[in-house]
This record gives sequence, C-alpha cells and structure tokens, in this order.
Amino acid sequence: MKELDILQRDPSTLAGIVRNGIIPCSPAKPKVGVTIRALELFRTMKGRSPSLSKTSFTKALCDLHKLPDSSTLLGQFTIAYDVYVEILERNRATVLAALKRDTPSWRLKNCCPACTYKLEGEPKMRFEMLFTMDGNNSLKRVLRRAAVADLSEDGGETSAPRPSSERLDDRQPPGDYYLSRETVDKWCRDALDPFLREAEAAAEGGTDNPCAGSWKSISDDLATKMWGIYDETGVFLALCRHGFVLLICDMVRSGELSKYPLAMVEALLNAFGAGLGGGYDVGCKLEELLAKSPLGSRARELSYTSLIGIFHGRGHSRKCQVKNFARYVLGLGLEPLEEAEEFFSRSNALAGSTRYSSRFHRQQDIVLYLQHIDRVERAAGLSKLLCSRYKEAIKVRRMIPELKRLMKKLNIADTSVLDECLREEAEWLETRSKEPLVETLEMEYYQRLVNLNAAEETLKKAWETTTPQQHASNPALNNLAAESKRVADQERARRAALELQLKHTEAVLNLEKKLGIVERWKSTDPEWEAAQMLVAKRRYQRCVDELELAVVARIFELGAMNRAHIGYKLRVHMAKAIQARSTAIRACLERYNEAANTLPIPRDPLSWDQVVEYSFIGDFELLRETNRVDPGEKLWANPAVRYVMDMYFKIKRGGEEIFRLNLEIPRHITWMKDEEETLADMEAEVAETDEFTAFQIHLYAEERTRFNALHRKRYRQLALDPGFTGSLKPGTRRKDEVQSMDVDFEAADSLDEPPAEHVIIPEEETESEEDSDWEDYDGEAASEEEEEEVSEMMERLVVVSLDK
Repeated sequence: MKELDILQRDPSTLAGIVRNGIIPCSPAKPKVGVTIRALELFRTMKGRSPSLSKTSFTKALCDLHKLPDSSTLLGQFTIAYDVYVEILERNRATVLAALKRDTPSWRLKNCCPACTYKLEGEPKMRFEMLFTMDGNNSLKRVLRRAAVADLSEDGGETSAPRPSSERLDDRQPPGDYYLSRETVDKWCRDALDPFLREAEAAAEGGTDNPCAGSWKSISDDLATKMWGIYDETGVFLALCRHGFVLLICDMVRSGELSKYPLAMVEALLNAFGAGLGGGYDVGCKLEELLAKSPLGSRARELSYTSLIGIFHGRGHSRKCQVKNFARYVLGLGLEPLEEAEEFFSRSNALAGSTRYSSRFHRQQDIVLYLQHIDRVERAAGLSKLLCSRYKEAIKVRRMIPELKRLMKKLNIADTSVLDECLREEAEWLETRSKEPLVETLEMEYYQRLVNLNAAEETLKKAWETTTPQQHASNPALNNLAAESKRVADQERARRAALELQLKHTEAVLNLEKKLGIVERWKSTDPEWEAAQMLVAKRRYQRCVDELELAVVARIFELGAMNRAHIGYKLRVHMAKAIQARSTAIRACLERYNEAANTLPIPRDPLSWDQVVEYSFIGDFELLRETNRVDPGEKLWANPAVRYVMDMYFKIKRGGEEIFRLNLEIPRHITWMKDEEETLADMEAEVAETDEFTAFQIHLYAEERTRFNALHRKRYRQLALDPGFTGSLKPGTRRKDEVQSMDVDFEAADSLDEPPAEHVIIPEEETESEEDSDWEDYDGEAASEEEEEEVSEMMERLVVVSLDK
C-alpha cells in the first residue's frame, strides 16, 4: 500500500495518480495501479525479447514483492498497459503535429533515410527503391469459441463450428503500419475474376510461366483450406532493403493469397511512385497476376518490377532464372531481397505471447515490436549494414583479375561474349516449347496400343486355359468342388480380361478418330517407332524430375542443418533424414541412368559426385533437353564457361552495388545533419509558447539522433578503405511529390501495352587502355545500362540489455 499526494491543482484524482508515476487500473475510484517505471520496463524488455508475455512479467512482479500470484493482476496490468500505450501514442501525435509530420503516410514516406531521403543532383536509377514482401504463419491467433457445442435435432453434437465467444473490440492498433482488412479484401478473387477471364481469353492458350506448377505460395483457389481454429492465420509484410518495416496486414482465415501482395503493391505505388522493385518468393507468378489485374496499367505506368529473392530464385526453373534471378537483373546490385526471412526468424518469438490474445492486443504487440525494430535496432544498425555491404562489394570487385585470367584461359575475348552467352541461353530455353498436342496424342495412342496388345494376349491365354485334353490328363479335375472353384476363378479372369480389352479398344478407337488414322499402327511401322522414341524421352524426363526433387530436398536439409537455434536432438534427426535422402538419390540416379541409356542418342551416365554438386534447379534443365540441338555444342553449356559467367555477373552487380551505396551513404549523412538541426530549431521555436511540448520534442530528438555519433564513426572508418569511392559530404534533400491514385475496378484495362521504359543513366568514363572493359565496376561510374543497389544478408544487433 502506498500513499499518494493529490494536489488541489490536479485536474482530477486520476491526473493526480498519474502525476505520482502510477497508471490506475480503473477510471472510477481506482484502488490498484501500476507504476509507469514497471510499464516502461515491460515495453522495453518486450522489444528486446518478444517472447516475454504479460503473464510472465506479472508473475515476476509478484515474486519481487514476495506476494502470491494473483489471477486478477494480469487483467489489471493489461488495462494499465493499454492506457500507458495510448498515452505514448497521443503524446507522439502531439509532437508530430508540432513538427508538421502528421500528414497521411508521413512515416511510410520517411521510414528509411537511405531509401527515402533523396538528394539534389542524384541520378535516377532503374530501381529508385527496393523492397521485399512475404507472408509468415507463425503469428496465428486462436479464435475463441463458445464452450458448449450446439446440439443437433437428434441430440448429438453438430459438426458445424461453434460460434465465436469473443467480445466486440473495435480499437485500432497504434501507428499506421497496418493495412485494413477492407483494403486487402478489395483484391480478393471475386473482384479479380472478370479481369483474369478476360486476360486468359485474350492470351488464347494460357500462361507461359515456367514456374506455374512448381510454387504454391500464391494460392488463389477459393477452396483453399482454412484453419478453423484460427482467425488470423499469420501476417504479410513489406520491408525495405535495409530492413525497415513498410506495411503489414493480417492473413485472415486463409493461406498466403494473392490479395495480400497486390494490396501491398498498390499502397507502395501510391506512396513512392515510379521505380519500385519488389522481391517476392513467387515474383514471376505475381508479375503475371499483376498484369491481368486492374492494377496492371498503373504498375506499368510507374515501371514497377516484380523480382525474386536470390535464395528462392534457386528453386525456380532455369527459364525463369535467366529473366528474374537476382544475379542477372540489371541494376539490382548485390541485393538478395530476402530481408523478410531474417525478420521472421526473430519475430517468430512473438508468436507464443500472442497466440491466445484478443485481436486488438495481438495487433498492439505486433505494432509495438515493429516500432522497436525500426526506432532502435534498424536505426542503430543502418550504418553497419551499409558499411558491411560496401566492403562486400569491394571484395567482389577484387575478383576482376581472376576473371580476366579465366577468360584468357578459355579464349573469351571480352565480357560481351558472356552477355551474349546469357542471351543465347535464354533464347534456347524460350524455343523449348511444350509438347505439341499431336505428339501428346500420338504418345498416348502408342501406349494404348501397347496396353491393347497386352490385354488381347491376356484374354487369349484366359480362353485357352482349359481344354478337353487337359481334363483327360488331369484326374484332379474330376473333383466337383475343386472344379467348380477353378471354373469360377477362370471365368472371373476371363471377364476381367475381356472388360480390359474392350476398354483399351474403345480408347484406341477414340484416338484414331482424333488423329485421323485409317489403318491401325503395327510394331513395324515408322510411326510406331517414332512414338516409341517419344515415350522413351518422356520416361527419361520424368526420371530427371524425380532426381531433381530428391537433390533439392537434400540441399534444403543441408542448409537447415547449419541454421541457428537447431538443437542437438533435432540436428541428429535431420542428419538421419539426410542419410536416408542420399539412399533415395542413389536409387533415382540408377533409374535415370537406365532411362538415359534407352534414348535414341544415349546420354552419358551421371555419377554420384556430379549430382551432389548440383546447387541450382536450373542445372537440371540441361539434362531435360533431348529433342533439339545438343546444348553441349553451345559455349554457355560448358561448365567452365558457366562458372566464369557467374563470376562475371556477380562482379557486374558488385559495381552496381557500389554505385547505389555511394548514393545511400550521403543520404544517411545528410539526414543526420538535417534531423539534428531541424529538431533543435523546432524545440527552440515551440519552447516560446509551449514548454511541455518542447520538452517532448527534445525527447523525440534524443530518440532520433541517439546513434548519430556511432554512424559517423563507422563511415569515417569506411572512408579509410582504399576501395571506397564515395563521399561523406552532406547534400541537400530533394523534394518529391507522389500522386496517390485509387484503382477503378470498372474502368481498369489490364491488357494495355506498357509504355517505353525511360531510365536516366550516368555517362560512363572512357579509357583507351585494355581495362576499359572493367570501367563499369568503378564506384564513380555507372554499370553498362542502368545503376543500382545492394546485397548480402543483414547483420543485426540482437543484444538484450537492461540499464538500471
């Protein structure tokens, strides 16, 4: 029990309690309160340790005060915490209004200094901003239902789900991170169906997406299985390439549907305008869907590019890779577009404390965690990230002498040959069309004929099973019971053989009608032999698919073995799974070699050592080609040349990376200078009329500038590197205006031709020396056609500290 001093000048008793540093748990005659210090301690600790729950914290408070655990304390603490968070949000809103930072989407448009704080005199890049988006189902929330099931008319329990027992709570989470459910549902399948049907009718043949059947992240089927026990089944969010959170929305009673990325793209186009590049696990499918949707014309107008992360890109077909793989995308730099995976690996810790929360409290915890990530961890680690990426890009550039040596050894004249190799490979893959319908029908006809011949042979044997001569020579047949059973078995076998023969005959007749065949093929006919070879090739390709699946599973399991937070027992279990997978791969390899040997031109057998070295899904594409020119005759199919190609494109992206970093670092430096000066000036100006708001601006400035000295120290150390070609001189911010636009579902035309792309490219420096081929990799020069961005997974501060 603590006595409080309530002064007459206090507006009310509650205000007096708060002035004493306590948040009351009731608006009328409060008897219990929680100190602000305890509430702030919990808020700060939960940011650093998301798994901390209110239940654990209140129990710890009871332990500290030597009190028994109280079941009511959790509810009282939750009430006080909600009030405290609301006070913080309203206080921040007052500060932002005083600073004129309360306009719609101000946070979104200024979330990351390196992405959004553009300077005067900067060249325009193909990708003005890069972001990644993805969904995660760890942050599910159980929908609380009525305790007693409804009874059916016969007195038994009905199979229908029980009604929800949750109270209506229309409170909104703090901040503006969340997209509303209404905004997301605007892009549901019902709204898109008319446009998809129109686009498919215009295409006359469906999609040409090589990954259409391989990736299932986008599940647009209205019959998608829902998880009945959950309301929110996860979250879908977008992050900039430096890890700052742009937007988030809940996945509601569904998997990762296409409406979530479409809603994200619309919101980001409205906020940032032209030049966006968005990474997504199935960016190729999203690109196709985006083009057919009402958003397609606006996305083309603003030159939006759908991209695929470098990790997930390895799981796409080679035809998709030569177009979308991050290593080959001009202007992308070394950016991996996989920030979401790193984010989810840490946010998963929040799941346990939100699984049984109310809808509002779950969103509140998520938003407070996002605020901590942006305001503390990302803000502290931004310079570290930029510096580490710069050093990695410098390291990549130092591979140039080795690349030159290998090119000389392989008699490759210049880098244009390597660019041409990629172009030729893309053309070769493009010409590999699907099986023509006639070929497909001929293969089916051949197989039906084989089945029919086998069925007729079986039927013939069934009729010839018993003859009068067999009866005379076999005294055992005179046994009436045994004879009756034998006759019945033979009759059933004959009927089955006859039905099978009639079934195959009907199928053969139907195919002969479709193919216009007058005379049935025989095994000696050339058509029979041609179809037989096609079937052999199909069997071979299926063996390749089977081998590919087994190898990819092994690659993923090996990668998981090295992941953090994998315990000893799980690691042992995974090791056994990998051992079993190796046995399966050997069996697949044997079947592959058998099928390869039956081809018209037998393939060289694969060895175990060759297969386990495969790291790209695209490596299997070369095995699949059996019809046209042997890819082994092409320069790009040479393993040594492909190794050099990978090195060359990585170096090329490294030059683009340095170019982008030479823009992002001055942006951050300018932001620090402007933020310090602006907030100091505003604090002094507001102090003349409102000293309380001025003090809150002072606290806001401390939060925004607390890491500036650390950032400047890191940049000064980076400038000492001989490979650094940028500048640490502050610039002047450029004012950009982006027009927002709502999509009209009735007037949108998803089939318009995209306008010609316009990209401003800095002029390249000219050299007369033989090294002119490598000028693209100088930090002061642009790459050959555009300019660009960065890569490498982020390094994050994961230190949990508490200063008392």
